[in-house]
Amino acid sequence: MFPLVLFSGFITCTLCVPRQYIFVNEKKTWTEAQSYCRDKYTDLVTVENEQETVKLLNTVNDYNSLDLAWIGLYDDLNSWKWTLEDSEFFSQEQKQFRNWYKEEPVNNGGQSLCVYMYGEIWNATMCNNTFSFICYDGRPNTSASYVWVDQRKNWTEAQRYCRKHHTDLVSVRNKAENQKIQNSIKNYYYYYDYFYFNYLYYEDYNDYFYHEAWIGLYRTRSWSDQSNSTFSNWRSGEPNNAGNSEHCTAVSFSDVGKWTDENCDYYLPFLCYNVSSLASSRQYHFISVNKSWSEAQTYCRQNYIDLATIDDMTEMDSVMNTVNGSYDGPAWIGLYDDVNSWRLSLDNDDFYQEGEREFRNWNHQPDNYGGKEMCVYMNYNGKWFDSSCNSIRSFVCFDGKNNTQSYIRIDDRRNWTEARIYCRQYHTDLANVRNQTENQKILEITGGNVWIGLYRNRIWSNGQNTKYLNWRPETPYSYPQPDNGYSVNGQEYNQHCTAVSLRDSGRWTDENCLSNMPFICYSRTCTQSSCSPRQFHFISENKSWSEAQTYCRQNYIDLATIDNMTEMNKLIKTVRGIYFGSAWIGLYDDLKIWRWSLGNSELGGGFNSWYVQQPTNLYGQRLCVSVSYYRGWWREQYCSSSHPFVCYDGRKNSSTSYVLVDQRKNWTEAQRYCREYHTDLYSVRNETENQKIQLLFQTDNISNYDVWIGLYRTRSWSDQSNSTFSNWRTGEPNNAGNSENCTAVAFSNSTWTDENCNYQLPFICYSRSSLASSRQYHFISVNKSWSEAQTYCRQNYIDLATIDNMTEMDSVMNTVNGSYNGSVWIGLYDDVNSWRWSLDDDDFYQEGEREFRNWNHQPNNYGGNEMCVYMNYDGSWYDSSCDTSLPSVCYDGRGNTSQRYIWVNQSRSWSEAQRYCRQFYTDLAIVRNETEHYQILNVTGSNYYYGWIGLYRNRLWSDQSNSSFTYWLPGTPNLLPQPDNGLYVNGPLGAQHCTAVSLQSFGQWTDESCFERLPFFCYGGESVSGLRVKFMGKETLSQSEIEELITQFQEEFIRHGPPGNFTMGLRNYRKIAP
Repeated sequence: MFPLVLFSGFITCTLCVPRQYIFVNEKKTWTEAQSYCRDKYTDLVTVENEQETVKLLNTVNDYNSLDLAWIGLYDDLNSWKWTLEDSEFFSQEQKQFRNWYKEEPVNNGGQSLCVYMYGEIWNATMCNNTFSFICYDGRPNTSASYVWVDQRKNWTEAQRYCRKHHTDLVSVRNKAENQKIQNSIKNYYYYYDYFYFNYLYYEDYNDYFYHEAWIGLYRTRSWSDQSNSTFSNWRSGEPNNAGNSEHCTAVSFSDVGKWTDENCDYYLPFLCYNVSSLASSRQYHFISVNKSWSEAQTYCRQNYIDLATIDDMTEMDSVMNTVNGSYDGPAWIGLYDDVNSWRLSLDNDDFYQEGEREFRNWNHQPDNYGGKEMCVYMNYNGKWFDSSCNSIRSFVCFDGKNNTQSYIRIDDRRNWTEARIYCRQYHTDLANVRNQTENQKILEITGGNVWIGLYRNRIWSNGQNTKYLNWRPETPYSYPQPDNGYSVNGQEYNQHCTAVSLRDSGRWTDENCLSNMPFICYSRTCTQSSCSPRQFHFISENKSWSEAQTYCRQNYIDLATIDNMTEMNKLIKTVRGIYFGSAWIGLYDDLKIWRWSLGNSELGGGFNSWYVQQPTNLYGQRLCVSVSYYRGWWREQYCSSSHPFVCYDGRKNSSTSYVLVDQRKNWTEAQRYCREYHTDLYSVRNETENQKIQLLFQTDNISNYDVWIGLYRTRSWSDQSNSTFSNWRTGEPNNAGNSENCTAVAFSNSTWTDENCNYQLPFICYSRSSLASSRQYHFISVNKSWSEAQTYCRQNYIDLATIDNMTEMDSVMNTVNGSYNGSVWIGLYDDVNSWRWSLDDDDFYQEGEREFRNWNHQPNNYGGNEMCVYMNYDGSWYDSSCDTSLPSVCYDGRGNTSQRYIWVNQSRSWSEAQRYCRQFYTDLAIVRNETEHYQILNVTGSNYYYGWIGLYRNRLWSDQSNSSFTYWLPGTPNLLPQPDNGLYVNGPLGAQHCTAVSLQSFGQWTDESCFERLPFFCYGGESVSGLRVKFMGKETLSQSEIEELITQFQEEFIRHGPPGNFTMGLRNYRKIAP
């Protein structure tokens, strides 16, 4: 027999998007609030941690005037489940067996979530009570299936004991097992009584055997979105289920976000959440040109992606912000009503033969009268009519079970959706009519006036099917929308396209598709792996543009890139009221990056014929290139200038490759013309081709003109984004003095200017909510050593905190939120044995050669920063700060070299020396054995100098992340700069190898002895999901073999392309059958 093993673990998904909270100040019951949130956003709020609680409180501007608001947690009294989650152990009916003292527990007191047995009767109680308990043992060699454990434990401790020593807490599948378990308890106590208490007398002998005992039935509160969050933030004394009627949860703004349970029928404000859709991350564009819907669709598809699709209220807000009050009429979006898009409820290809999906039996229909007739009923003579899906009718179900096909009339009147749910639950589906014979058969069985399974939805221009709707409701002067022209003379039955009414707060109306109005397009500015909004950070230190770029790349992502006016406004808000001068952003003018229109290839070091040695962009806007009739010289020009132009025609049937067009156009118009009628603007690859242009001047009698060619350039963003957005001040850029190549935001009027890159200005960095990590940090206020903290984090979260950038550092600080101001462990540590060689080539080393060392009472990491190695003139090795300037020894592994080791007498830092050696030789010297050691010594010894070799190390993160971000505490009059490895500290000198965040020093880092006992930060927030897997094998597997299986499982997941990077890990495992 094969052993059956059940193992569980977690998937760490790194494609995670933070929730956006939306406070809705309308009073609704919990169920109404849930429906509203699901319609408009994602769901009622789920809260995962303390940090999200703070974020939730910040959603409300004035929460001092607010008391309670619904969140998504609720108490489902019917959600009992067994701790033994083995589907083969139960049949479906057996899972439902209960033997309650009363008909059903009501959760008296609000915390009765675990079940005990008293006699044969079950009761629910608080899980922290202590009782004896009954374990189930399903192992093959066990002597008893039910094991009474006469130790008093709470329910969780009892479960842990049973899983460790047996299989699990007992699950009871039927009345016979319930009796059997009770008998096993009696047998235990009868044995106990016989030997020790046989002289006792009991008035009711059976009472002696009745003891409270935990069984494996329990439940938890549920979140509306079915999240598995276990975080709670109850007010003291809550939940209490007052009056046995408080099953829904509210957050108390008067009590710093604490939770209370409340009656679900109370009317309270509520909080929704939304997730920025990674599949869309749409950017909307308002086009203030009047076009019909079809013309607008064509324009959007040519210039963006499509007419606007809107998934939720957050995107609706984004649409409104795009217009920003500049227009208050209607504007097209992508939703339209295709009156031919009918489809059948039963979507099974095997059910239909060719043409049967298209059978219809309309009676001068459909007409979509009133704009909402999306479902179909059959009348008394078998004809079909479209009708509002909310109408109430009888209906006909189709039953195809058990190889039979029949129709059943249901006289319980329902709307179309409810009718379909009923048919799918009890039969197969609503009746789907494939031909006239079936139509007649249904009519004979039902008599007509019944829903059938034909329906349709409105469709978005991009083919997407979204449930979000935002129609304008009825007003005193207009019908509710859509109405398909019901109240408009001449428009009846002709309004099939949708517009946003900016006069009505963005509500939608249906309009005639031939009407001419502005419209809204959308585009995407990111891929699925990078779709998260930029966060801007104002740095009030004056730096040159290059220094600012370096700072931003070290601490965030890069200098600010700006894609649109929405981001521009967001950037302004970051600084508003703090500063009114200019600040660097990431846009710069690289005078060397010229490109050819054909293929977008860089000019680089290729052929050129500049009139001057190098273009200077005089006056700041000369970004396109013309060829002069005189000697074929190239000149940079304003792209808005008008010139004739030369097209290249690469088509096979073309009579000539080069076409001079004697029409004066600007560069963009010329490019468009060439691409439409030929191939592209002309690219000049050599002197011969340049001379051909000069011959065209003579042939076509064009003189005294320049002509456009396909060479151009654009300004570049520091992060190499392809954003084309600009916001120049009038008259800018002007490249005053031919030296202004970098861009600043002027906060006095929110426009851009070009400036000399060497000016010292504040600057703006950006970061993203990193989708590669999206870590959630957890502050654990228990003092532990670094190793104990690491163990705790790995058991309960993922690991000790790793920090990638300043945004994550801010997130760490927000986790504590002022509740503590001492030092706290994070995951960075100094492994003094982690040395490695600069040349990382496995073929270069034989076994043991990477480990050769020649230390002289070293390394000691004196002062905390000695991460690189030099060789003394006597051949001994020392660790030293990598910033020290020393000569170096290079290794040359090229085949034609006569000397392997080269002494370089210029003093450089270790990194500079490495760069030099890699540029001119192979790498810094690698020492694999004693022979090579002496060869290097022969080169260096006569110089009586120290010299860098290629050995170095870095501090490591507990989770083995390769983050290079650091935030060490700088030197002060009273403190040495960190890390210092205990320099001048009594005792710990040379023993401070672990890193702490100093909350009293604004979160900057210090190194500390790893044996210090401090609170600590864990992280666990990439979205961690539980996964339980069951498999059979021929033999029992060890833990390492199971971990290898998980690795293979992860690789298979990756092969199928999950939505983002993730890791899998083993949480626990157990054998559940022989």
